[in-house]
Amino acid sequence: MSTIVESFSDIRRQGSIFKAALEKNPTNFTDRAITFDDLAEQFPDERVPFLDREVVDEAKLNALQRHWREHGYVVIPGMVQEHLIREYEALRASLSLGKAHFNSFTPYDDYDVIRKITLSPEMESVLQQIMGQDMGLHFTLTAYHSTERGWHQDDYLNPDYVFSNYCAAWISLGDIDADAGPFEFIAGSHRWPCVRRHLVQGYLRDEYAAVTESEAGGKGHWAEFAETFTNEAYIQEIEKRGLPISQFLGRRGDVLIWHGKLVHRGSAPNDPLLERPSMISHFSGTTVRSDIGTDIRRYGARGAHYWSFKEQKAPANAMSTMVPSALPVAG
Repeated sequence: MSTIVESFSDIRRQGSIFKAALEKNPTNFTDRAITFDDLAEQFPDERVPFLDREVVDEAKLNALQRHWREHGYVVIPGMVQEHLIREYEALRASLSLGKAHFNSFTPYDDYDVIRKITLSPEMESVLQQIMGQDMGLHFTLTAYHSTERGWHQDDYLNPDYVFSNYCAAWISLGDIDADAGPFEFIAGSHRWPCVRRHLVQGYLRDEYAAVTESEAGGKGHWAEFAETFTNEAYIQEIEKRGLPISQFLGRRGDVLIWHGKLVHRGSAPNDPLLERPSMISHFSGTTVRSDIGTDIRRYGARGAHYWSFKEQKAPANAMSTMVPSALPVAG
């Protein structure tokens, strides 16, 4: 059974983040609809990872690299071993987490089983093949339910100089039910221009344009407010290009890794009572993200790299690709 299927869910179905943001009326731009072209820019070819360059000798690429270059994602069936999943489940049970997050975005710093899952030699091998550089883990989403984030590209939430030296891994820790709000994406959209933070913030009212959770007393983030128009801009672009929505219905132990420019969303669940057992881990190029910190470690002799925040507080930029206010309530 294929884990990637075509989704027939409503492309305009909005999640809880959009609905909350809409109440704020965060933009005063009413002259016309804000389009994808208003918000997006091309990246300079010399700054992007090697598989994103215009000219690549494709005869030298392996099957995994060709798939990444063409589609913007790869799936590794059964990457996570069963005994690790059971160990992780026991940890969650001991902490009585239910469907909730751990109490930080960097639980890998505290629990070795999370490092075993996210930083394995198998993960390192795939990251090296598709990114061509050392990639460091810097935050992980651990809730057992959908983020309900609308359509977006992760890299637009990063500092402007990252230029898609970034990827994320969606790790299935159980068989994902189609009604649980699965990960949905537009295959090949990593080749589009990328929405940019400064262009998005230009359409927000001043009181929302740079707000973060801490600045708003835990009540918001500029990327949440921007969903009121970025969602529709992405939807119109998807419809204009006539592309289908793909859905990842991972089996227990499967891992999907996606490109920093791949258009995707955490779909709203049809059945909110269902669990969506997963771990979503985000990686940046270790030589690119000087803003995150300097304590970069490698897990074992052959594992992947990660930023440790045991001796320093994780800066806001370390979690820049998600909505910070999601920690207490959703993920």
